[in-house]
Amino acid sequence: MSPPSGVDRRDRLGRRKPRRLRPGPRREVLDLAGKKKTAFTVEHSAAGFTEFARRLAGLGDPGLAPVALERPDGRLVDALLESGHPVVPVKPNAIKV
Repeated sequence: MSPPSGVDRRDRLGRRKPRRLRPGPRREVLDLAGKKKTAFTVEHSAAGFTEFARRLAGLGDPGLAPVALERPDGRLVDALLESGHPVVPVKPNAIKV
């Protein structure tokens, strides 16, 4: 029995296809007044998370820039904590901009 369409990641010659990284969601950086300061897309990979932390650090002291996320755990949270950013878990519909 063959796998459902789209599951087998091989081409016609049986070579393994490389996985494409899906682009992550667009992240917005807000100032204390709630106005958008900047926005960018974060790639769902270790390199993408490191780049995200680096870009945030370029905006100011990481210890003074808490990051609000819908999840309190995971690789992104680990990368942010390692770079010195406080992480604040929020409910998905708690922040309306």
